Amino acid sequence: MGKAGQQGPATYVLTLKEKGLTTRDLVSKGFTDVQLPNMQLVSLTARPLFFNATGVVFPGTLQKISFSQLPTANGLVLWVIVAMGGLSYELRIGRPRVRLGHPELADGWPVYAAGQVTFSSGVITCLDNMSGHYAPAGISSAFVEGVFNSDGINASGQYLELIFP
Repeated sequence: MGKAGQQGPATYVLTLKEKGLTTRDLVSKGFTDVQLPNMQLVSLTARPLFFNATGVVFPGTLQKISFSQLPTANGLVLWVIVAMGGLSYELRIGRPRVRLGHPELADGWPVYAAGQVTFSSGVITCLDNMSGHYAPAGISSAFVEGVFNSDGINASGQYLELIFP
């Protein structure tokens, strides 16, 4: 690990194949920001950031679901809120094709949140943070539900936080 630059905030330069990173570890080593592969910066102190624990990525192999398909969606799908730089993010929803579902959906990028959502005729019946690769804990239900709601998917009162050991 190296710090980029001599002045200003300490920035960790991320590669997508790294594994075992945690926000806590990076902050304890003096880093305040992460530089993503798209050269955007993400603050480590503004909101919890979760990294792919395996470091294994198969970009583009997940079947992403268009939001226009959701009114008739049924069954379990995965979701991630991908950190895009600054405080910006993107909600992605998709069906797993191989075992590495969440990292595939995020293309290996760090996420603010990840989990599963179950739909019945386009209505959310269950929304949680189940993700073995990112193990996102301590995420505000207001944040997750707000992201879904802002993308036109009613998630109010649906988020259930699972506790990871």
